[in-house]
Parts: sequence; C-alpha cells; structure tokens
Amino acid sequence: MFTRLFKSNQPFILFFLPILGLLLWIKPYLVNSIETISLSSPNNMMFYNQIEQLISYSNFHGLQIIIAYLLILLQTYIVIGINQKYQVTYNLNYAVGFFFLLFASSFISLNKLNPIIFSNLFFLLAIYRVLGSHDKLNALSNFFDASFFLSVSVLFYFNMIFFIFVIWASLIILRPFIWREWLVTLIGFITPIFLFFSYIYISNDNFIDVFVNIPNKLFIENTLLEINLSYLILFGIMAILIISASKFIFSSFSKTKIRKRNYYKLFFVIFLLTVFIYILSPSVSIEIFLVSVAPFSFLLANYINYNNSRWFELFIILYIGAIIFEYFTYNNESFLLNLSNW
Repeated sequence: MFTRLFKSNQPFILFFLPILGLLLWIKPYLVNSIETISLSSPNNMMFYNQIEQLISYSNFHGLQIIIAYLLILLQTYIVIGINQKYQVTYNLNYAVGFFFLLFASSFISLNKLNPIIFSNLFFLLAIYRVLGSHDKLNALSNFFDASFFLSVSVLFYFNMIFFIFVIWASLIILRPFIWREWLVTLIGFITPIFLFFSYIYISNDNFIDVFVNIPNKLFIENTLLEINLSYLILFGIMAILIISASKFIFSSFSKTKIRKRNYYKLFFVIFLLTVFIYILSPSVSIEIFLVSVAPFSFLLANYINYNNSRWFELFIILYIGAIIFEYFTYNNESFLLNLSNW
C-alpha cells in the first residue's frame, strides 16, 4: 500500500509528504520542546553555535523542532529534485522522497535541532553538483561548487571533513583524469574555511586557541545518544531492506546504464565511509547515518520500481510499526506533560 502510493507520479504526493512528516515529528515536538533547546555535539562548529545562540533568545522552545523539521522536509524535496534531474531510479516517481523522509525522521532523539541536519543540507547540494558532472566536457564549476558546499557543511559539523573523499571518489568513478578538476576541488574546499578563519582572526583575540581546539573535536567521546531497543529494531529492519536492494542492484549491474551504475558506486562509497567514520571516530554517534539516508533512499526506490515484492512491503509496514513502538516507549512522561499543557 505505502510503496504503491508513492510509486505513482501524481503531484498530490508532494503535498502528502509534509503531512507524513508532521505525523513523524509530532511527538518529538511535544517531548523535545520542553527539554533541551537542541542536540549539542562534540562536533559542533561555530556556524551551528551561532544559530543555536540565536534560537536560544526565543521563548518559544518548539522553534528548534520546527526549524529541524522544515530542514528535513527541504532535503526531502532536494532528493526528489536530484532524482528528477539525473534519473537515478528506474521511474521518476516520489518513492525516493517517501523513503528519505521516513528514514530521516525515524529516530526521535535526533528529531531536534542538531548540526548534522544543516551539514546534510549542504552535502546534498554537493551531491547534486557532483552527479551533474557525468559526461560533461568541462566540469570545473561542478567540482568547485561541490567542494564549496562540502566545506560549508564542515563549518556546521566537523566530521564532514572526511567526506572530501567522496568528492575525490566521484572524480575517479564519474570522470576521466583531468588534473584541473582535482585542483579545483581543493580550491573550492579551502575557500569557505579560509574565509571563516580570516573572520575569526579579525574578530577574535583567541584565534590560536580556536584553531588548535578544532582538531580535538575528533577525539571527544560522544555520549549524547544511546542506542536502545527500538533503535536496534529500526536498524535491523533497515539493514534487511538495504541488503536486499543492494543484492538486486549488484545482480542487475550488467543491464544497468553506465551512468546509473556509476551513481550507485558513488552511493556505496558514501555508505562505507559513513560506517568507517562511525567505527573509528569517538566523537560520532548514530547522527552520522543521516548522510547515508539519501543513498539508501535511492537504492530502495530503485528496487521497488523494478519489483512488486509483498515481503518488501511487509518489511516497510514492520518498519513503520517499529517507529510507532518507539513513539510509545520514548520519554512518555515529557510527552504526557506537554500534551496536558495543550
């Protein structure tokens, strides 16, 4: 039922997605709006800290939830736009938006303002520019823009710095070797960081302390988010869906157009890099997997466009059931208190 609905090309789906998002975000709003103003992380960079400070001036504590929800909704439409522009999946429908919104909104403890939401917005813009480089004679502007957007994402969430390897991997997968394109990725990546530190140098007497302390963010243990039973269930079902869709993609590689084949190779690079960062960096928690939600969404949307599998539909229903279970088990005291205040 769910997959058949979003496999259609009817424009009303675009208006249904915000309603689905509201259903997924209503309890985070009722719970988190009376708790912490946002999700602080060892990876917070100064761009995010400034936004957090501005929002803290507001007496409306639900504002941070509303901003986070709107950012996720915007990213949902960006993912749909990427698919419409570059035809990443077999059919140009809205299934990819459904999966992105569903997966990005699944974990209630992350459904509040946090730096990875801002970073992922700019990372998606970087991916948009990278995918547009395929088969172009001159892709210098694509890779400058992609590196520039990635650098801006680093200024919100420091561990995004490792995703420069995704840009370089795209040069290997999508492009012939052109040394100027490699050079322009460095120029694009350095530009926002240079401007940022120039501003810090001019406006801050403690420039050296700021500069020296930033690399330490990689080694500060992140203990803010704990993996509970509902999260394990969600990850388990998600893993089954992704493994099944991946198996299908690999088995049909020989029949897939080279362009799409290269896109999915790049998506697997993003996923593998995300896993390595999660394992190796103590400052990272489950929030880093938001970066992989878009590749997962393309993978699953492509799978359901080729298949009408009932068991796949069953696992989607189980995943939604696990989200409902999470709703009933996550911080019910705060939920009932805030609901009574309404």
